[in-house]
Formats: sequence, structure tokens, C-alpha cells
Amino acid sequence: MDSGLKYQRQVYLDRNPFNDECEVRRQTFKIVRVRSQHECLMPAHGETHHIEPGQFAVCERAVVEGEWSATYACIPCMDLMIESEMYEEACTGSDDAVHSESWQNGGPCDHCGALGEGAGS
Repeated sequence: MDSGLKYQRQVYLDRNPFNDECEVRRQTFKIVRVRSQHECLMPAHGETHHIEPGQFAVCERAVVEGEWSATYACIPCMDLMIESEMYEEACTGSDDAVHSESWQNGGPCDHCGALGEGAGS
């Protein structure tokens, strides 16, 4: 089963992409191949989109506000979240920080705002 994951499964499962502002109990995460179309509830691309049958997603099952629910986040959105977290960790407090491509081209880092190489010279 080729899931097309960039990272180890546990990297995806250790993150909670869903908004837990309400009462959540018995929460579990699992990587699944969806059998029917589901809305991706983590539109990291900036737009609402669907996960099509056969695609992989992170599925959260939980009791939310007293009702069982299942919500899904597509793998590309999860990848963007993971990469953003990795850049944020790498950018802060390090002399050998890994900044975004815009920083390398002289602009501000997309992640930490640091001015790029050669900026202002």
C-alpha cells in the first residue's frame, strides 16, 4: 500500500490539525485511505477542498460536545503544517537557521521574518 507520505506515519499522528476549542474526549488519529469524498477540515492551501476516494488522509475520531464525529485532513495539508513547524523550529534562535527560499533570495523569511542574505546591502 503506497500512501505517498513524505514523513514517517508517526510524524503525522503526533500532530493535531483540528481546532479543539470545545470539549473533546476519546480522541484518536489514524491515517486512512478514504472510501468516499470528505471535506478537508484543514485547508492549509487557503481554500476549501475535498479529499477524493482513494486518497490518504489523517482521520480524527472523537466525542465532541457529547457526539461522536470523524474529521479528515488531507496529506498535502498535513505536509504543509509539518514543514511550517519544522521551519519555525529551525528559524528561531539558531545561527545556522534554515530559512525559506525568499530569505535565500534576499527577502524576508516566510516563517520567521528575518531579513535575507544580502538584504539592505
